[in-house]
Amino acid sequence: MAQQLYQAIQHRNFILHLKYYDNHIPTILQASHTVRIDNPEHVIRSQEARHYLNDTIQPMHTVERLPGHITLDNTLNGRYEGELQIIKEPLPEHPNVNVIARVITADLPLIYCMQSGDSFSFKNQPKEM
Repeated sequence: MAQQLYQAIQHRNFILHLKYYDNHIPTILQASHTVRIDNPEHVIRSQEARHYLNDTIQPMHTVERLPGHITLDNTLNGRYEGELQIIKEPLPEHPNVNVIARVITADLPLIYCMQSGDSFSFKNQPKEM
């Protein structure tokens, strides 16, 4: 983990291993992302996410959002549909926000090192979280 953290901070490129909540891996999670410049304190937002949107996102798995959860705004969120976020602080469930995956426990410290303008991508982690 120390080597992974050092490399991520040195190059400002973070690779987060995920556990998915179903067998379907959305295309958006296979793309590279950049942390938005206007990033809020409690979440990490992708700059490019809405540009990757190809389909309507129906509401599903709208549960409490915990640190490390990957969320995708659904069609109920109107023009924000397709907004991808990594949760840093607990947030209540919301009918407009789907929880689609979770950063594995070993990689959670990485999300607190990410800054505006950093790049990040995801890799499938087949092991349990």
